[in-house]
Amino acid sequence: MAEIEISIFQRGCLSRRVDCLGTLRRRINTLELKRNAQHATISWRFTSHDAREKLHDLYPDIKNNLN
Repeated sequence: MAEIEISIFQRGCLSRRVDCLGTLRRRINTLELKRNAQHATISWRFTSHDAREKLHDLYPDIKNNLN
């Protein structure tokens, strides 16, 4: 999730030239306020069940490991 937010800030604040640190801080603060006001969320497409099915080699079978 952090990588997604960093990418959003990079595209929103750092894609243009910044003449001073104060300008950068204002841009970041403005974008942060907008993102928080939007209550931005991430819609995950992979449920735990889907992950266990598709990545079964990486997930141990809990039922068999209880013995």
